[in-house]
Formats: sequence, C-alpha cells, structure tokens
Amino acid sequence: MRLHNKLIAIAMLGFLVTGLNAQVKSPKKLAEEYWPSVHWVTPQQAYKMMKTTPNLVVIDIRESGEYMLGHLPGAIFIPRGFLEFRIGFITKDANRPIIVYCRSGHRATFAYEQLVRMGYKKVYNLKGGFLGWKKAGLPISRKPNG
Repeated sequence: MRLHNKLIAIAMLGFLVTGLNAQVKSPKKLAEEYWPSVHWVTPQQAYKMMKTTPNLVVIDIRESGEYMLGHLPGAIFIPRGFLEFRIGFITKDANRPIIVYCRSGHRATFAYEQLVRMGYKKVYNLKGGFLGWKKAGLPISRKPNG
C-alpha cells in the first residue's frame, strides 16, 4: 500500500509540474494566431476604399490619447473595450464594409474577430495599423469624428 501511495504522489506531482510549465500566450502571440483568417488591407488599399467605397466605416479602436495625436481621415473613434456595445449605433448592416485599425494591427485583430463573430461580413484589418498608414505617407487627421 505504501508503494501505491508513493506512485500516486509522484503522478500528482508530475501533473502539477506539467501544469506549472504550461505557457500563457501573450496578446501579441494570440493575435498572430488569428492572422491567417483575417482579411487584410494595405494602407494604399484602405485609402482607395475610403475614396471609392460607399458607406465604408473606418473605426479607430485605439485609446483616446492615441486617437487625438492623429488618425485616419473620417475614422470613428471607438475604443476596443466599447466596440461590441457601440458598433450597433454606427451600423446594423452586416454587409456594410468596415475597416478596423489600431497602432500596429494586434488589437485590431481582436476587434476584427469580434465583429465577424457578431455577424459583420465585410470586415478588414489595416495591415500595419496606424504606423503602417503613417509610414506610407498617407493623410492624417486630428479632427474628432466619433
């Protein structure tokens, strides 16, 4: 009986150690796992869409300080934590095209995934985010829009 108890204790210790060694994914790593299923648009494609796509919604999901320092022209400010609650005030049309962006594309990936899960069908994530937009030399606005 004593050997049996030792074996159980060793097995339990093994499970505990294995559980402690399990890795927690960072938000960046988790976002990168979603990337293959994301519909991306380059800054140039997004700029063209902004000029030619009727009813396009561009949503900046960054924090207010980031938004106030500059954003895409016409972008509506909805912080990531409020997106699910406010998107219905912007559009309930599942087929209305939506571009989401953040600083670099990680936070917007979560916004993208959530909008798709909510039933929106034409959602795009801005590749490179606001940093990619700036790097491409495209126009930046500082006027509040949302």
